[in-house]
Amino acid sequence: MTKKSNVPAIRFKGFTDTWEQRKLSDTVSFLSNNTLSRAELSEDTGTYKNIHYGDVLIKFGEYIDAQSTDLPFIADDEKAKKFESSKLQDGDIIIADTAEDEAVGKCVEIDNIGDLSIVSGLHTIPCRPKLKFAPAYLGFYLNSASYHDQLIPLMQGIKVTSISKSAISDTMISAPTNLSEQGKIGQFFTQLDSLITLHQRKLIKLNNVKKSLLEKMFPKNGADKPEIRFGGFTDAWEQRKLGDIADVTKLAGFEFTEHIVYSDEGNIIALRGLNVKNGQLVLDDVKYIDGSNFSKLGRSKLYVNDVLFTYVGTVGELAIIPENERFYLAPNVSRIRFKSDYDAQFMIQEMGSKSFYNHMIFPLIATSSQPALSMENIRKFVIAVPSNNIEQQQIGAFFANLDSLITLHQRKLEKLQQVKKSLLEKMFV
Repeated sequence: MTKKSNVPAIRFKGFTDTWEQRKLSDTVSFLSNNTLSRAELSEDTGTYKNIHYGDVLIKFGEYIDAQSTDLPFIADDEKAKKFESSKLQDGDIIIADTAEDEAVGKCVEIDNIGDLSIVSGLHTIPCRPKLKFAPAYLGFYLNSASYHDQLIPLMQGIKVTSISKSAISDTMISAPTNLSEQGKIGQFFTQLDSLITLHQRKLIKLNNVKKSLLEKMFPKNGADKPEIRFGGFTDAWEQRKLGDIADVTKLAGFEFTEHIVYSDEGNIIALRGLNVKNGQLVLDDVKYIDGSNFSKLGRSKLYVNDVLFTYVGTVGELAIIPENERFYLAPNVSRIRFKSDYDAQFMIQEMGSKSFYNHMIFPLIATSSQPALSMENIRKFVIAVPSNNIEQQQIGAFFANLDSLITLHQRKLEKLQQVKKSLLEKMFV
C-alpha cells in the first residue's frame, strides 16, 4: 500500500485520482439493533428476518443477496413488530461487535432486500451510508486489512472481545471518488467470491460422496458383505485382528532423541502426530533430521505403504507413507506395517471411516490426562477384509483416486482464498 499518496497498490486501468478519506461517523449513521438470542429465532416461520452476529462472523461473506441467503426468522411476530422502525435497507452494513478473537468487527453488506422485512440482531452495529456507494464496495472494504487493522487497538476484553460504536466512530474510511471504480472493485470481489463458493460446493459434494461410499463399500457392523462391490466379487469378507496381519509399533523417546539432530532445513523428516491428519501427511510444520546418526535409527525408518496412526491426544488420524528414504518415525505416533497380501490403501480407508472409529477405536480409548490408545489395544482392532487381494487393491485404488480429486479441489480452494486475501490488501487504501 502507498498510504501517503492515498492510492492502492493495484488498480483498474483508467483510474488515477487519489482516494478520499472520511471518518466513519461522517460516512454512516448508526441504526438500532435488537438483542434477541438465537433461541428466539426460527429457521421455518415468521414475518421478520433477523441477522445474528454469529452468522456475520461464521456464515456470511462480505456481501449478501437477501433474497438468496438463508436468514432466520424472529419466532414471535408480536415481538418482531416492535422493530418495524429498524428495518434494514439495501446497502446497509451490519458489524459484529463481539467475538472470541480479533474477528470482532467483521461485517456484511446486505442488498436486494425487496419486500423482505429484515432487522439487525444481537451483538451487531447496523450502519446506513450517508453517501452514495457502489454495491458491495463497503462490504469488502470494511472487511479488508486496510480498515480492520484500525479496529485492533480499539478491541476490549480477554475471553470475549468487543468494540463499541463510540470507539469506531473516528476510524477512517477510504474510497475512490469515482463510483465506477467502486463498482468495478465490488463486482470483482463478488465474482471472486462466487468462484470460491463454487469450489466450496464441489468440495462438500465430493466429501459427501466419499462418506456415502465408505458406508456402502465396506460391510456395516455385523455384516460380512458390503452393499456395493466391484463386479466379479461375491465371497464373504473375513474378520482379521490388526495384530495378526500387521506389525504395529511405536518408539520410546530415548530410542529417538539420543541419536537425532534437528535442523530447520533438509530433506529427511521425522514425522510426528501433528503431521498426520485427514488421511494425509501434512508437511507444513516439520522437523528435519539430515545430520542424525541413521545407523542407530533402523526401527524408526519408514517405508512406502507404512501407515501412521496417532494414538495419543487426537486419536485415530491416519496417513500412508508415499516413498522410501525420506521419512522416519518420531515418538507419539505409531507405525503399522501390513503383511504383503494386505493392501495398505484399502486398510487406511476402512480404518479412517467414521464407522470404524465409532465401533472399534473409540471404545478402546483410555482417558486420563489425555485420550490415548495402547499398542496392545491397537492390535485388537478387528478389520473386515475381502479374501481376494485384488478386491482390496481395487477398493484401495478407487478411494486413493477419489482422495486425490478431493485434495485437488481443496488446493484450488485454498489458492483462491489466498488470492482473495492478497488482493484485499492491495486493492484498498
